[in-house]
Amino acid sequence: MAEKGRGLDNIYIERLWRTVKRDYIYLNPADNGLELYQGLKNWFKNYNYYKHHQGINRTAPYNLFKTKDSQNYNSSSLTDTKIY
Repeated sequence: MAEKGRGLDNIYIERLWRTVKRDYIYLNPADNGLELYQGLKNWFKNYNYYKHHQGINRTAPYNLFKTKDSQNYNSSSLTDTKIY
């Protein structure tokens, strides 16, 4: 059922999952599901609100989202790099 090019659609979630595993899960093994849930919740809060991302000009995603400048942000700069 995979169409041509469908593998490229999944690359962003695969990169995110790789980052989550590398930066949190492997460093902080959880003893139970609740501990894992709470740890990931805190990790994603840090990732989205405080961590500066290279692909969006070293700003946090939340800051980009909340500013009015985000409407004028040149999204083509995010797609200039080829991932093939």
